[in-house]
Amino acid sequence: MRLVHVALAAVSDPVLDPDRHAWHRAEAAIGLDEEVAAELEKASERARSRGGHTAQAAFLSRAANLSPDSRDQAARLVAAARAHLVLGDPAAAGGMLDRAEHGLDDPVLRALARQTRATAEMYSGRFAAAPAILLEAAESIAGLDARLARKMMFEALQAILFTDDRVATLTLQDLAREVLASPAAKSAEPTYTDLFLNGYATRVAVGYRSAVPLLRGALAALGTDESLAEEGLPLAVISMFAADDVWDEEGGRQAWKRLEAYDRGNGALGTLRTTLMVGATWELRAGRFEAADALQDELAELSDVVGQPHRRGIQRIELLAWSGREAETRAVAAEDIGFDDFIMNSLAVLEIGLGRYSEALACVLPSFERDKPGVATRSLHEIVEAGVRSGDHNAAKAALACMEERAQASGTPWGLGLLTRCRASGWWGHAYFRVCSASGCGGADVAPTPAPNCGSRTRCSREWDRSGGGVAYTRPWRWSSAQRTRRADW
Repeated sequence: MRLVHVALAAVSDPVLDPDRHAWHRAEAAIGLDEEVAAELEKASERARSRGGHTAQAAFLSRAANLSPDSRDQAARLVAAARAHLVLGDPAAAGGMLDRAEHGLDDPVLRALARQTRATAEMYSGRFAAAPAILLEAAESIAGLDARLARKMMFEALQAILFTDDRVATLTLQDLAREVLASPAAKSAEPTYTDLFLNGYATRVAVGYRSAVPLLRGALAALGTDESLAEEGLPLAVISMFAADDVWDEEGGRQAWKRLEAYDRGNGALGTLRTTLMVGATWELRAGRFEAADALQDELAELSDVVGQPHRRGIQRIELLAWSGREAETRAVAAEDIGFDDFIMNSLAVLEIGLGRYSEALACVLPSFERDKPGVATRSLHEIVEAGVRSGDHNAAKAALACMEERAQASGTPWGLGLLTRCRASGWWGHAYFRVCSASGCGGADVAPTPAPNCGSRTRCSREWDRSGGGVAYTRPWRWSSAQRTRRADW
């Protein structure tokens, strides 16, 4: 068989078909051969540039097998592990990293291996220890490779935001302070990851207003960056959190579409799964329930293809809540699957739709009090509505005061529209209802609570919020006449 590969290597043009030539040379090699290993590494880079991550991983793995130097072998194994992560295969990545251990004597390579190991753990659903590991790896090379150190800090941030930061060994507040104090966090030409990193750190450690331009800038950069690469944790979630936090619908949707095009075009199946889930959320918010459901179905099929666990419940709970499917929503929420903030926000949507305002408030007040980016801000309008309806005026006032500050700092149509709606939803808002009557909206409900003489719960609220320029969250089903009568007694 080796002679066959010798012959094929001889007839493969090293200029016109360098990848095939390198592969057949490798299969024909006897023993270790750095020259052939270097050819394979170059072939892996070409494969990566065209989105061939499977070929990239294969080239790098074979190059490692032929590497006479243990450090070169370890570097190629770590690179192969990262390619396997892009493919959504953390088990294969772990195998590559195990083989690399004995050659990790270089501090940068060792930090890169630790970063890859932490990312593989998170792909497998184990988040608790990852942020601390990533921050420690970043600190170990801050003076050697500032760009890589920033990337590691960014992934530590992602890990905390992805899950319940209360179970992580590193808190979001501690990470934010470390980031802002690190000399590696500063960049003369910041990338979208640098902007996200400093934006979130500023949001947590300094304040909301100072973070808005950084987060909106990160979304804009992500949506247009031609050098986009998804090599670590999926970017879709952190971009959605940023869009939610600063109410930037346009920037958030543009970033999602850019990521979806990249993932599909480059075969990044591991990150495409998360991008599809985020896409379903954006479609849901636009009222396109069928499109959201189709993306969820594609997500389930893709998870089966790559052999990764598919948490169908957690990925559908928001759609279930907005569809008013109470039993299914509660069944998913009862499962021990993590992502508490996301689940509780979806439950709040359901509870408000059912008129259970005290229960809804109990779901979202904890996230408001913790003020976690991407979670707290998206719940503010729910807290105003639930607080007004349940009689907890202190909670409603606190949420409205926060909205007043943040929506005006953000200045986006979405934020200003929701602010207008919330101003109209309480005992302070009767003037807004009179504006509705005078504006000729046909008596439709323009706020989350039914106004006097208003018929439909859902017909006009989107128009009202777009008059403030924004996107509305309208309830996904209409009230019965009995419910409207019962809930309009204030």
